[in-house]
Amino acid sequence: RRALFVGNRGAPEIEALLAERLGLRCESVATASHPRRRQSVHSRILRGTYDLVLIAHGFTGHADTEQLGAACRQAGVPFWMVDKGRFARIVDVLWTHRHHPGLAPRSTSDSAA
Repeated sequence: RRALFVGNRGAPEIEALLAERLGLRCESVATASHPRRRQSVHSRILRGTYDLVLIAHGFTGHADTEQLGAACRQAGVPFWMVDKGRFARIVDVLWTHRHHPGLAPRSTSDSAA
């Protein structure tokens, strides 16, 4: 799974923890007061670059959250608010939504069966 973590700064520690402990490939970005970065993230969401989006809404502005949420809804990408983006809160949110189709394991079947 490919995840996007949006906050007020890059979060390499969150990227590492999500990869090591949950097997999620994660990119963290800061969008607050970065209009070009926000537009770039918006475009990547619409292109289907991410399987899920986690928004640290405790550190992002309402406009960021609304725009990213709208992009996720348009692209059919699940997104969840994770308060201030602490790892324990992210795990809690993912666990709460563990039955969401966007978190279902990908098929590893071989087409040459």
